[in-house]
Amino acid sequence: MNIELKIFDEHFNYLSKFKTKKPILCMTKYEEKKMVITGSLGLIQVWYLEQGYGEEQNYSYQIRELVSVSDINEDAWITQLYIEPKSNTLYASYDSDICKIDMKTWKKKETYKNLHDLHISCFVVYRPLEYLITGGKDGKSNEIIK
Repeated sequence: MNIELKIFDEHFNYLSKFKTKKPILCMTKYEEKKMVITGSLGLIQVWYLEQGYGEEQNYSYQIRELVSVSDINEDAWITQLYIEPKSNTLYASYDSDICKIDMKTWKKKETYKNLHDLHISCFVVYRPLEYLITGGKDGKSNEIIK
């Protein structure tokens, strides 16, 4: 199977592509660090994005993998990623759990387990109160003090 992530410009002109280890389920960007972070089945991949110049267009992008975070349940569908730049933490949700990953070491720091009876459908970090707020397919919401 040929699994790729493709890059297009704002006019949907093809710029570049790169191969991934597994199908991508979600992604986020960290523009200050020129990173794209992807979530897959039991895997988070961190990519560095470099702008260069190609032959056919004025610019192109080169992508290289920086690190893979694989100490997550291999059957877990990672469905949402959130970067908290203040604490240099990446949050990843899968099933009814959310884990915190240290973005300096790319190691899992902590996992909040069984936050909902069904899958987590969304979450947000509410900075003023340092709360992690989750919503689930069970119709409930939870607040966790970080």
